[in-house]
Amino acid sequence: MVHYRSICLFVLHQAEALGISSAELYSQSGVDASFCRNATSGELVAKTPSALATLTRLSPRHDLGLQIGSRFHLGVFGLAGVTASYALNLPGTVKTLSRFSRIPFPYIEPTIQQTKRLFHWQLDVFDPLSAAAAETLVDGWAAAIVAIGRHQLGGRFVPKQISMQRKVPHDPSPYEDHFKCPIQFGSRFNRVTLDEDVVVQPTPFHDKDQEQALLVTAGALHRPDAEPNNMRSMVADAIHGRRYELSKVSSNLGLQPRTVQRRLQDQNTSFQEVLDDVRKEVAEQYLQIPWLTVAQIARRLGYGSSRSFRAAYRRWTGKNPREEQGPTD
Repeated sequence: MVHYRSICLFVLHQAEALGISSAELYSQSGVDASFCRNATSGELVAKTPSALATLTRLSPRHDLGLQIGSRFHLGVFGLAGVTASYALNLPGTVKTLSRFSRIPFPYIEPTIQQTKRLFHWQLDVFDPLSAAAAETLVDGWAAAIVAIGRHQLGGRFVPKQISMQRKVPHDPSPYEDHFKCPIQFGSRFNRVTLDEDVVVQPTPFHDKDQEQALLVTAGALHRPDAEPNNMRSMVADAIHGRRYELSKVSSNLGLQPRTVQRRLQDQNTSFQEVLDDVRKEVAEQYLQIPWLTVAQIARRLGYGSSRSFRAAYRRWTGKNPREEQGPTD
């Protein structure tokens, strides 16, 4: 959750630098830096849509998301971001960030897709974000990806195309100046599309030994109760990255499924037990968000149906998930 808290604090700081009053933001949304530092994960995520809508409404600029995203840096992710900067290439950077990411994003879903020789970083946005807030979020997301890519590759990072579902902005010139590539507004998708040749380029900062040393350190700090070689913790971190199958977790860890199972048995646990523990933890966070339905939670936790999720939740807690749903404002 620390990364999401850091992102929220970064956004608030940048918004204030762009002319938005923190006092006015707090009076209208109940969110300020103090709230972000002290709120629980459920409170923080639940407040995000209204805070983003308020930021958008208060901003004197129509390109607030673009301006904030263009200033984004891997350092916002702390040691995980520093570690990611030493990755071999952009997919390696993303893999490292996702390994340490435990950010509950129930209202957006980022994915990476590959078609022929193209890579698409895609963002799907769900309710309850207002249209204006969704535009700000997508602007910031796309600008942040480009900012990170340029930090890693410099002038070699040039997107093939930016696609956005949003309507054409009043003044598209800031978008053209920042992205420096064709931009399609009113698209079916929110995408940053890259040529394969750009994606596989090695970063000038790549250092395998340094990366490995930082991975061990970041892993220990990410789960303070765990030793770096604790297979249970490594599997749990992989599952937090929305990998709910043994094959995907094993691939993420660079091990064979049989090896993962054997090492978990050595620690008196199993893949299913770790999977259940992580799903229960994340489910309890999601259930504090009043506008998120049980069906949506089930889908985000990798269940084929809400019935399967309800049965699992009753097995874990003896309660129906609806009984745990957070109160509405």
